[in-house]
Amino acid sequence: RDRGCPIQIAAQFRGVTQVFERGAMYWRGDTDEVWAIAISGPAAGRYWYVQAPGQADNADTLAPPGLRVPVRGFGAVWRGVPAVRDALGFARTDEQDLGMQSQRYELGLLLLDALAGQVFALVVDGTAYGPYPY
Repeated sequence: RDRGCPIQIAAQFRGVTQVFERGAMYWRGDTDEVWAIAISGPAAGRYWYVQAPGQADNADTLAPPGLRVPVRGFGAVWRGVPAVRDALGFARTDEQDLGMQSQRYELGLLLLDALAGQVFALVVDGTAYGPYPY
């Protein structure tokens, strides 16, 4: 399917990621944007976008053994958007810094996770394609 033409050149930036039971979250520090992407489970193929999510420590929530409760910006999205919490589950890893790239196009965004070597195509209607190997 045609997703439109690029509307900006690819931008490189430092970001943060956290892997969840059924997906991942990505934070772009220079623009304070968060993408929560469901990779498996009933919501697979969906994503949520939050600009300037704020902060949350979620200290009042306990994770099952071996899992983590997200904090800071990821914690704010996880707590503030129930669909994200339901779709992604608890975090499997701590937050990790990474190099990322994005390229906006007419109907969405390509998001490259250089740490995992994967790319997502995120469409403005909330559909996520990928991850594709990079």
